[in-house]
Amino acid sequence: MNCMATLKHIASKNSDYSAAEAYLIYQHDEFTGKQLLDEQGRPMLRESYILDTLECGDYSFATACLLANRKYGKNTQHGDIKSHQYIISFDPRDAADNGLTMEKAQALGLKFCEENFPGHPAIVCTHPDGHNHSGNIHVHIVIGSIRTREVERKPYMQKPLDWREGMKHSSTAQTMRHLRVEVMELCEGAGLYQIDLLNGSKERVGEAEYWARRRGQLKLDRENAALTAAGQPPRQKKFETVKDTLRRQISSVLYRATSFEEFSDRLMQQYGITVKESRGQLSYLPSGRTKFIRAKKLGDKFDKAAVLATLQANAERKPKAQFKQDTIGKLIDIQSRMTESKGISLVREYVKRHFVAAGMCADVCLHDTGGGNPHAHIMLTMRPFDEGGEWGAKQKKEYILDRDGNKIYDPKKRQYKCKSIPATDWNEQTKAEEWRAAWARLCNQTLEQYEHAERIDHRSYERQGINQIPTVHLGVAASAMEKRGIRTGRGDLNREIEVTNQKLRQLKARISKLQNWLKEEAGNTEPPTLADYIQGILSRKAQAGKTGYSQSLYNLKDAAKMLNFLQTNNIMDMAGLDEKFKSMIGEQLDIQGKLKPVERRLATLKKHLEQADIYFKCKGKKPLTEAEQILFTTAKDYLKGVMNGKTTIPTKTWKEEYTKLTAERKTLNQRYLALKEEVKEAEKIRKSVYSILRQEQREQQPHRKQDVER
Repeated sequence: MNCMATLKHIASKNSDYSAAEAYLIYQHDEFTGKQLLDEQGRPMLRESYILDTLECGDYSFATACLLANRKYGKNTQHGDIKSHQYIISFDPRDAADNGLTMEKAQALGLKFCEENFPGHPAIVCTHPDGHNHSGNIHVHIVIGSIRTREVERKPYMQKPLDWREGMKHSSTAQTMRHLRVEVMELCEGAGLYQIDLLNGSKERVGEAEYWARRRGQLKLDRENAALTAAGQPPRQKKFETVKDTLRRQISSVLYRATSFEEFSDRLMQQYGITVKESRGQLSYLPSGRTKFIRAKKLGDKFDKAAVLATLQANAERKPKAQFKQDTIGKLIDIQSRMTESKGISLVREYVKRHFVAAGMCADVCLHDTGGGNPHAHIMLTMRPFDEGGEWGAKQKKEYILDRDGNKIYDPKKRQYKCKSIPATDWNEQTKAEEWRAAWARLCNQTLEQYEHAERIDHRSYERQGINQIPTVHLGVAASAMEKRGIRTGRGDLNREIEVTNQKLRQLKARISKLQNWLKEEAGNTEPPTLADYIQGILSRKAQAGKTGYSQSLYNLKDAAKMLNFLQTNNIMDMAGLDEKFKSMIGEQLDIQGKLKPVERRLATLKKHLEQADIYFKCKGKKPLTEAEQILFTTAKDYLKGVMNGKTTIPTKTWKEEYTKLTAERKTLNQRYLALKEEVKEAEKIRKSVYSILRQEQREQQPHRKQDVER
């Protein structure tokens, strides 16, 4: 195996500086990274290595780095980069052809470190071989991130942090380019094989994929050996990672397609691969995965520029063939089905007009599973993008002024007081209303263009003046349960609301007819109240001796409840009854909304109090068992995160708040249960009114027919 010489950089956030030296001098498992131990359980030294330190004085590398951190007050956070490692791997042929030895490689590594990382505590260690066992001598250079002395400025140093004392090393693109040039010159000066590190590999294989290949190939070799021993031919000799398979599949399509549309369509049809473009970069989603893989993780030939260049070359190389009859037939069929894809073009037009034109970058994902709910997801940036291709500011700083118009200085923060003002109004609540209205206008224009009578309205039922109860939002969890056939509380409520709305529409139509008939019969301009009308119907039935009718539908108690409800709430007609029922359901939903934050806060307070109780119980107890020590440490860490720097645990305050919220929850639950019974009773009354009116309508129709005949 021939392994080309490389320069590799690794940034580490590990605060244990001694771990870096331990990795260099002790043997480690190449797959797990754990130290290998001998029979006595002691770490095993590597068979061969050369190690030197630089800029450490009389201290070890770990001690020198820790002293630098303390002196300059840096690297105190978990996310801080504590050290940098650079690995120079030489060509395996240099040992035999150019006389490269470990001693010579170590000298080259020391020279490289002195020239490029002056002022940094450093370890330089040379190993005779790598994980690939190709015999490539390589040098590890580990430096502490903080520079302990000011150094001479060199041409490649762009900013003061590159040479000043107490500043941290930064491995920028400019720095890496300089270091690659230095390695190339180092190889040339030492008479080693020349390496072009400025033009990287066309295939991007990261550390994780490299080890995935190694592990997968090892496992495959073992399986093939077992098959061969059993007299069966191996099905596959070379292991492929997910990225390897993706590279092969994309390449097979890329060199046959002549346009980006054809490229994306073929990937989806042949391999189920989705390709998308975002911020000028391509990403690929293989079948069976949920996360896109960016082109730069696969290789140079898979990015946007290379793909478009290849497609253009394919188009220029492909001869202009005559359309065959079947091709013309396909075109005609596509043209006939253009209306089906109108929604896609409509979404694109809407996004370009209202989002992209304003300076946003937009990602659009269309979903249509055939379930009757096609929809689009639009992801937008909050930072503007100008015509020159540069990102604008997300917000701007505005100084706070006193009465005289002067800036106010904050001595604690050592700066003038200021506030951040959004650079755009994209996050304002009014924009959502504006965008919804624009979508409605665009859809209605398209519907009118294609002579469809339907229209859409972005406003709520209440704003439209439609007397209808809106359904509640199910949410992800409830929707998934409903799809599996599991009934939920929200689903039952929506089904009840839909049935109610249907009956309301029917009742409104029937009541309207009845009221018109009553006007004609009585000669009155104003119809009677709903309670009077119902009472009149029941009285006439009782006087006519139709006791069976009355007793079958209602008894005296139920009739009294119904009339009392209508009179108490001053319900004049069916519209008033509908409005009352709607308001009761709305109040029920409001109580549910108030209960949610109370329940969440109670759960949080309960956890606070439980952890505080464990903390105080274990704090004064000695000695602690292993289980108690774990509980105590967990509680301590939890409370530390909760108190936000405060030293006193507010147990009393938590208990008072818990008691208060418990009482509030009890009150809301009582009101909710009472309102639930009221809604149930109101629904029963509504059904009763509906039954009476329907029966009355049925009995009146024959009489009116006889009157007409008479």
